[in-house]
Amino acid sequence: CKTKGGVNYIIPIILIILVCSIIITSTYILIPNYIEPKPSKKDTTDSIKNISYTIPKGFTKSKYESENYKSYSYTKDDKYCNIGIEAYDYKSLYKDAEEYIKANVYVSAEDTINPIDKITLNNTTWIHMSTENEYQTKDIYAKKEGNTFYKIETRNTKYQPSCTEEYQKILNSITEKEQ
Repeated sequence: CKTKGGVNYIIPIILIILVCSIIITSTYILIPNYIEPKPSKKDTTDSIKNISYTIPKGFTKSKYESENYKSYSYTKDDKYCNIGIEAYDYKSLYKDAEEYIKANVYVSAEDTINPIDKITLNNTTWIHMSTENEYQTKDIYAKKEGNTFYKIETRNTKYQPSCTEEYQKILNSITEKEQ
């Protein structure tokens, strides 16, 4: 081989570097998808569009989120809490938050739908609707700001301790950003 042109070390070195690059890149892309997020050790402030809020310690932020939707869960002492916060621009699709909430809340035939009311969260008026069935109670809060509709959804499972206190901390922390 040496007399016919020698041994070329460049190709095996390039192949080794290429294989190592593929392995390292795959690790950085795939591993985060398999690592479960951990509960926060302190209260954290987060935001979506024009509102910000504080998530109490112990909640885990979902890794499946977008610029329009975020969710958080809390599991401790047989208590499971889940809150979803979303913000979508619908321009003229809905005239107000009440129409929006009616169109975007999914209920089954077994659900009891309580009357829609208005509540104040941190000096801002929100439309509130709650539904319940034999398994859970769901509270939905909505408001319209410009063309953006905000919706917050919480759930309490009837066979586990209530998450009302945890949800109230989040709801009471909601503030609008200055525009």
